[in-house]
Amino acid sequence: MKRLIYSAFFVLFLHTFLSAQSTDWGAFHNLMDKTWEAEGKWGNGSKFKQEVQFSFDLNQQIIVAESKGFTDQAQTQFGNRNHGIRKYDPKQEKFVFWEFDVFGGVTQGEVILEDKNIIYQYQYGTTMVTDMWQFVNDSTYQFIVGNYEDGSWKQKYLETTFQEKKKDSLLNLIKDKLLGTWTSKAWDGTLEENWTYKNDRIEQTAIYQENGAILYEAQNFMEVKGGTLLISTVIKDGTPKIFRATTISADTIIFENKDYKNPSKVTYFFLANAFHRTIEGIENGAKSTYTFKFNKKDN
Repeated sequence: MKRLIYSAFFVLFLHTFLSAQSTDWGAFHNLMDKTWEAEGKWGNGSKFKQEVQFSFDLNQQIIVAESKGFTDQAQTQFGNRNHGIRKYDPKQEKFVFWEFDVFGGVTQGEVILEDKNIIYQYQYGTTMVTDMWQFVNDSTYQFIVGNYEDGSWKQKYLETTFQEKKKDSLLNLIKDKLLGTWTSKAWDGTLEENWTYKNDRIEQTAIYQENGAILYEAQNFMEVKGGTLLISTVIKDGTPKIFRATTISADTIIFENKDYKNPSKVTYFFLANAFHRTIEGIENGAKSTYTFKFNKKDN
């Protein structure tokens, strides 16, 4: 009897495992590791503005969608609005989704993949609503929200276009501020850095000298991955660290990684022919802050 129970359990486990392993996300692949932007107006005249990033997680068993949008009813604040999950449900033999929003709500329903188009269907009050990402080309989707039945739209609440946000636009802005050779007074010596652009990323080499002796060497790499600006720091004979940009403006970029004690926050502040870099963290149980003030070196 026990053997039969174990056999039944194994068959169920194997079916679930194989179902998970055979998940084919199809139309979603073109969306991965990109940032998508759209603006428009709802049928009632209110504004629609959204920025979405998609990424795989759990060995590609789920897709995570992080969306920015208006976070207040007055539509004056724009920030992190939705956290979404897409998953294949082997019991129902279909794709399902959940969208958790900043207002405490959750929307869930079915995801239908039709060739390169992605369709979300969900109940909103007493109405069945459809969101459709209709493929135009690799960087463009027609986005429609409305009542969709039997292959046609009975009513449209919103119609606009999602465009891929070019990942190099941000790097181009930064590289204009960073490329070149820079020096800063640091502790009892001088820190010299050289910034270049190649291989779709901004690369830096740094050396710290005291009395003509090199005491420290490092490299930094700024790049965009999955629509997110990252900086990787590799100190010679040290462990590499990665920080994510949490704030980006015309003159300031803040990188953070709260898994690290020191530094856990790195801020770049750009000036004319100069930039400041402030590193913050916890050292010996106390808050530590240090600012390097770089000036461009004459060549």
